[in-house]
Amino acid sequence: MDVSNRRREPNGRFADEGGGPFVSVDDLTDAGEAADGDVAVGLPGDDGLMEGVEIGARPTLRGSDSPGYEPVPRSLSDGLCPHTGKVAYPSEDNAAKALAIVRRNSAIDPRRHERSYYRCPTCHEWHLTSHDWDDAGSIRFDGVELAAQHREEFHKGLAWLCPERRGEIPRDEYRAKRGSVHMLMRSFDRAGIPVEDWSNPWLWACARKATLPLDDGFEARCKRFTLAAKRLRSENPEGTMRGDAKRTVAIWLSKGLGDRTVGNRRLLLRSPAPDWMVSAARRAEDERRGLDRLRDAGSAMRRVAAASGFAKAS
Repeated sequence: MDVSNRRREPNGRFADEGGGPFVSVDDLTDAGEAADGDVAVGLPGDDGLMEGVEIGARPTLRGSDSPGYEPVPRSLSDGLCPHTGKVAYPSEDNAAKALAIVRRNSAIDPRRHERSYYRCPTCHEWHLTSHDWDDAGSIRFDGVELAAQHREEFHKGLAWLCPERRGEIPRDEYRAKRGSVHMLMRSFDRAGIPVEDWSNPWLWACARKATLPLDDGFEARCKRFTLAAKRLRSENPEGTMRGDAKRTVAIWLSKGLGDRTVGNRRLLLRSPAPDWMVSAARRAEDERRGLDRLRDAGSAMRRVAAASGFAKAS
């Protein structure tokens, strides 16, 4: 859907949509319509884009802005993307004009690093980015944007990381688990794991085992798992598990899924089980057990020291 030069209303609709409801994709995000994944990318070559442009009223400068700083006019923007929080521009032309201003400011304000712009697959509008892309194939999206482009893969991940169905758990917990799928998709993308591997349930089952629970260390575990998976895949991309070994690992990975345990286990047994996915999950589990043993040993030493009068037990 082409939305060039269309302005979004506060209720989420475009001004020319005739008051029709703005479709939401509940499992992707709380608001907004997912796109078909088509991506356009812009790389304007010089500041000539600003020639003849009417800037309009300039926003008030902030006290932190350096002398000579030229703020991007609010009239160019359509507000914020409801999915990513990025500034949204309703047309490629507006994004190009904003980028030209930001590029001039980069010599004054080192906080601005935008180099190009792209069309968001979730809000259908345009965002600036610090990535210097040569083409759409090199774009690195946020997790919500990736989920919108790869819906089937997203829902497979959600079935593994959030086995409870919507309405069965508190809304905040559901959002957190949905966000964990977004984070994993972004981590897969950053690590260069091919999209065709995202549709394999073994990847999500192994990721669940390697990264949960959802605590402060979740993001770090995501990175470690995906980097290990990438390395192992490059070493042995074709190896797969079969027979009893595959069944044993499927039982291990599908524990704790509640009502979905049997169904997801059958799904694993019907799908190819790449060695690199399973090995990445096992390494993550071994690393976690090693850290647990170190913590237990540290606690035991503190108790012994406390009993000996050298320190207080914590």
